[in-house]
Amino acid sequence: MTADLASNPYAASDGSTVAAAMGTGAAKLLALLIVIATFAAVSVFQIAASRTVWTMARDRELPASAWLVRVTDRRRIPRNALIVAGVIGVTLPFVISKVKSAYILQGASVAPLMIAFLIPMLGRLTRRARSTWRSGPFSLGGWATPLTAVAAIALLGLAVNSLWPREILYGTGSAKWIPAVLLVVLAVAGLLLMAWAFRGNGIHVRNHGHVDRYLHQRILLAHTGTCSVCHRHLAHGEEVFWNPEAHLTICVTCNDDVVV
Repeated sequence: MTADLASNPYAASDGSTVAAAMGTGAAKLLALLIVIATFAAVSVFQIAASRTVWTMARDRELPASAWLVRVTDRRRIPRNALIVAGVIGVTLPFVISKVKSAYILQGASVAPLMIAFLIPMLGRLTRRARSTWRSGPFSLGGWATPLTAVAAIALLGLAVNSLWPREILYGTGSAKWIPAVLLVVLAVAGLLLMAWAFRGNGIHVRNHGHVDRYLHQRILLAHTGTCSVCHRHLAHGEEVFWNPEAHLTICVTCNDDVVV
């Protein structure tokens, strides 16, 4: 057991220390806790990913959006979005590597998260340099800019660190560059998806600016449809609101509930 823990670059320090100090029984308990924590983390990330997929599909920013936004009748769970997120999560380790997949996925997933935090830091520094930044009710005063710069440098360092080609984590040869390659692939795929979703000035994408109380064109459906907000099935002849600019059909209940 101790040898197995020592061979794992993630568990080596904790596992070997516990095994040496408290014995193999404590090390096995630690391994069990790590397994439970891993499953819990996977569940949380699957839920977050499925909700992201559902939200983007609701806004018609993903292909097959009509299928992805379907929810269960009783608990209103985005079942199809959960299936997609789960299938992708299960497939990736087999596609990437049979040995180092956990480390590769960890390295490739940390960098985008750090970059997401880095972008607003860079935005604040840019606006501060252009003297267009307006402080809110709470301000750090003269400390704001240097602290933002330190945070930006730290986030950039964390992103680079997670992508750094380490043979002990990612493998030898070209395998050590897989996390960086995955990040590039994700970035290109995201840009292509944005270009597709917002084609034609995004007229087909659900625009919250159009979903307001000014949808005064009440019509009777000549066919069945789906509400663009709650995705409830709309029956033939039902009275709804129609927005010709965004091509949206909204049920009466959702139109009354929307706050401008």
